[in-house]
Amino acid sequence: MADILASSISGIPHLAAFDKLAEARFSALGAEMIYLIDLVHPEALPLLAEQFDVLGYKGWALTNTDEERRELLKQAIELHKYKGTPWAVKEAIRRIGYTDITIIEGAQDLYHNGVIRRRDGSFCRGGGWNWATFRVYIELGPAPLPDADTVKLLIALIDEYKNTRSRLVLLVFTGSGVELAAYNAKGEFIN
Repeated sequence: MADILASSISGIPHLAAFDKLAEARFSALGAEMIYLIDLVHPEALPLLAEQFDVLGYKGWALTNTDEERRELLKQAIELHKYKGTPWAVKEAIRRIGYTDITIIEGAQDLYHNGVIRRRDGSFCRGGGWNWATFRVYIELGPAPLPDADTVKLLIALIDEYKNTRSRLVLLVFTGSGVELAAYNAKGEFIN
């Protein structure tokens, strides 16, 4: 990398030291190949995550390894392209390690059975069909149930990639087809 300082100020000691520091830092990151996600230095991954808008609950906080983070970065543009669709919600969840996801739109099969349950919007009362609600079912397989913080991050992730008019009413974790735990949109345990 050539000197970035103009010749008129390159003789000033503290500016010359800054120039050398910047050169060392950028050469260590491999700045000329920053978008080759598989080859970029791990130190640059958080900077790319910020640029591609996948930090925090948008996916970054739910990844554990550099490989998972690289995969999230590679798919960030596609996720943003289809944001607001059921596909984007499924893909965002899939990118963080859950592979079997089912989204059921509308609450047509949730009828009031006379039993008074929590009145937090999780269930459709009166047997009607609510087109703007949806539920997400995640099959865990042999994996353990996620902790409360992970559930809240998952709900925030779903909220990020869903369309604006729709409302998540239930997040259900299943194991071998059996319901293990259900959470409302606030992350509160239902059953």
